[in-house]
Amino acid sequence: MSSNGAYTMKRVLLHTVYDVQRICKRIKTILCNFQVVFCVGMTLALQIFLSGSNTNTNLRSGTAESGDFIYHWRDNTKIRYTDYAISVLYRLVVQHPVSEVQKCSEKAFDIHDQAGMPIRNLTLMKTLGDTNIHSVYGILDDRDADRKSVRVLGVGLHPGTKLHCLYDCQDSKSRRCSSPVSGVILPAGKAKDYQDYGQRKSLMDTMMFTCPVRENDNPSYVTFTTNKCGYSHNILPLMALQTQNVVEPPWELGVCVRPIDSFHVGNAENLARWIEFWRINGAGNVHIYTSNDKLKKLLTAYQQEKLRLVDVVDWAVPTDQLERPVSDQAAVNHCILSNMMKNRYMIVVSYGTILLSSGKYQNLKQLVRDEQIQHSFNIHSGFRVQDVRQDQAAIGSPTLLLKSRHVLATAAQHFIPLVGRPAFKVLDPQDVAALPLSNIGEHHSGQAIEQFLNKQAKRMIKKAYNNDVKK
Repeated sequence: MSSNGAYTMKRVLLHTVYDVQRICKRIKTILCNFQVVFCVGMTLALQIFLSGSNTNTNLRSGTAESGDFIYHWRDNTKIRYTDYAISVLYRLVVQHPVSEVQKCSEKAFDIHDQAGMPIRNLTLMKTLGDTNIHSVYGILDDRDADRKSVRVLGVGLHPGTKLHCLYDCQDSKSRRCSSPVSGVILPAGKAKDYQDYGQRKSLMDTMMFTCPVRENDNPSYVTFTTNKCGYSHNILPLMALQTQNVVEPPWELGVCVRPIDSFHVGNAENLARWIEFWRINGAGNVHIYTSNDKLKKLLTAYQQEKLRLVDVVDWAVPTDQLERPVSDQAAVNHCILSNMMKNRYMIVVSYGTILLSSGKYQNLKQLVRDEQIQHSFNIHSGFRVQDVRQDQAAIGSPTLLLKSRHVLATAAQHFIPLVGRPAFKVLDPQDVAALPLSNIGEHHSGQAIEQFLNKQAKRMIKKAYNNDVKK
């Protein structure tokens, strides 16, 4: 073989070896990427969720012994809370490619604009754009100083397709911008909380969605579309948090109450006693979600007070359309998002449950002002409160004490902190514990206030139903 032929053959062999190595490396990269994508995809699809420990530990040490794993409907996914919480933070907080925000032409709205048709503002439980997502609440979130986001709380079936945000943006050439939507399911309740398949009202879940926005954009509304820069006939107004360089919230402590319906409330006097309990314990606001018209007169009387304590949200439509755990989850997240600028700390509680101290704190304001508690808030963003009943009803609807602005969402029997390490932490029951209002007289710190509650409740009942009595 000539020298030229040998040289040519050598080059061919070298290129062949190089190509084989490159192909092998590419295959290896593809397999690794597939493994990562598969694992992350499965994790997110199952809504990963974990706690700090898989063993039962002393609640006094601060680690919860229940609620470690995430339940989705009747299924225990075997995924831990911390994994779930970290994945949610990645999807909704960390992963915001602002570079993917795109300015939109107005072509999609030409026909609409030429016809002079109005674009409607969405109300509770109305579908966003051409998607199957029902709106609950929307905010412009600037809690991360380096990156603003639009966050939308909604309920619905899994979208099944990629969604896009459409929002009003600051640009001389376009009125609208489009950005990709990241979303997660916020699992609610446990298996026992759901009806059998044939008895379910719907298969909808509570969801949280996030869209990146540009630094100089301050959108006042958002909607979802299935196409980039697509058309939508409706918009969801946004509440701008404006947390940077602002003073502390005007109220120290607020209460978010899971929806009350006719099944929960025995009579109006019990509700009045329960509301008065929160008043004397330092709550600045009690946010009640209800579909029960029988409570209207009493709640109206509370709303007419000069120093109004009670805020009422009509929750009839979600109650009618959603499974109870899903409705509860949507209401609690709505309450936190819409009131985090009003209340520094928030208690999430079910109707009829109260919080009492063994004597270390005179009221709940003293609890949240405790230096050690405040230090723990800065690390963990909140706590679960142990219920003395230790029954499944109490565990299924846990009582939470949260630092409002540090919470991204509640999910899977707990909450997801915007800052700090995701972990189940429980307040020492020797400091404060949850118990039924009906048992207040059995608690040594509750005996002194029971008579006062009865007196205040009768006063409010008389005020609310005075006209009925006269008739």
